[in-house]
Amino acid sequence: MPNLSPASGAVLVTGASGLVGGHVCSLLCKSGYSVRAAVRDTSADKVKFLEKMGCSLVRVPDLLSDEGWLAAMDGCVGLMHVASPVQLPGDGALSDDQIIEQAVSGTERALRFAAASGSVQRVVVTATMASADKNDNPETGYSKSKTAAEAKVWELAEAHKEKFSVTTVHPAVVLGPVLEGQSVSSTMGYLKMMLSGK
Repeated sequence: MPNLSPASGAVLVTGASGLVGGHVCSLLCKSGYSVRAAVRDTSADKVKFLEKMGCSLVRVPDLLSDEGWLAAMDGCVGLMHVASPVQLPGDGALSDDQIIEQAVSGTERALRFAAASGSVQRVVVTATMASADKNDNPETGYSKSKTAAEAKVWELAEAHKEKFSVTTVHPAVVLGPVLEGQSVSSTMGYLKMMLSGK
């Protein structure tokens, strides 16, 4: 597969409002790429920082629905799939099974619609160190979900290898500054909880 340059076309970033997704969008914009930021609600205050950095906002409201994916992917040459459910301790909003379903279904949709677009040539998926080698006994819902989602990535990478190449990235923990106007979420939420004594 050829290297993608800013002149190649747009890159879609899922999970764009999160810490990792926001920084991915920022780096792509600074490198001259045309960036589409996939968000649940394009009118939400928490996504305005993405517009300010130069991203086009596209609505992909739910990892468990096909709505919005095809339009978001239309004409894109790259996909950075960062979106995945993250739950802080004590939130209790999602069961392990729900977290797994969202992670796997979201990954399946992202790669399926990348293949359907006919234009996506390169896919990068944010995985986790918990699934980097052999995670035979994941303990948390998050670890289980990321392990299952990465298995789905490689299954679909093989199925669509004539259309795009796939790379997975496996961070251990992600800490760093939030971007101007960005909400605190996911891993940075842990740090906020520590600093506030919670």
